[in-house]
Amino acid sequence: MPVRRAWIDSVVIGAWSHADTIRRIVPPGPLPTGPPPVVTRDLVISGRAATWVEIDGPSTALDDLEALFDALERALADHDLTPADVVRSRMTTATRDGRSAASEVRLRRLSVPFPCATSSYIDPSAFDADDGIRLATLAVRDSGPGKAAVEHSPPPPPWKFVATGDLAFLSGITSPADGIGAQITEIRARVVATLAVVGDRIGRPVRPTTVSAYVGRSVALEAVGDLAALVGLDRTPIAVRRCDGFATPASVIEIEIDAAATR
Repeated sequence: MPVRRAWIDSVVIGAWSHADTIRRIVPPGPLPTGPPPVVTRDLVISGRAATWVEIDGPSTALDDLEALFDALERALADHDLTPADVVRSRMTTATRDGRSAASEVRLRRLSVPFPCATSSYIDPSAFDADDGIRLATLAVRDSGPGKAAVEHSPPPPPWKFVATGDLAFLSGITSPADGIGAQITEIRARVVATLAVVGDRIGRPVRPTTVSAYVGRSVALEAVGDLAALVGLDRTPIAVRRCDGFATPASVIEIEIDAAATR
């Protein structure tokens, strides 16, 4: 039976709830049989009701992935939400093949029919078994009607960002450049450009409210220093986590950004 490793996931909420920090400890031991375990938390984001959903799956086999997204739909329904209300989906898997398999199912079940910002990471250390997946989802109430989704040009998945009302959620921003320094430089330029497009779409300038950064374990922390400032997001709450891989094998850092229109 697959075994889940004890882990702590620290999500810095920043502007969502007055710099509150969610900390969750999942005890080690066998994964339960039946539907995947689900943890939810209700939030308020710039006055909008939202729910954060986290689900652990035992493997990235097709049946287990389908069960994972079935569990997500049930959890959303329990909070009077639908997949159309999802604005962000983050996946962590144990292997690159698992990431590829899970991404295909997510495209079909969620991010194509119900556009949302997406990201995915590879982190074998999060799982005691050789396989496994952790799915984290943010849904904002009443986002479905009128949600704007902007593609990349040319438009490969994922979406560049989605916007609902005064809020915008950017998919993970990476770079295939050679080395951490070059990647940070390219990501900084993409952050500036994307936030400008978001502002044009919303009709007002936007400011980043929350930033999540994933840095590859091959990169010394000294190389990223004050990461928020390096990517042009100083004075913005940021949570930095480690992983072993990204969607693009050459990438060693990825930045997720939530933003809100200035008032």
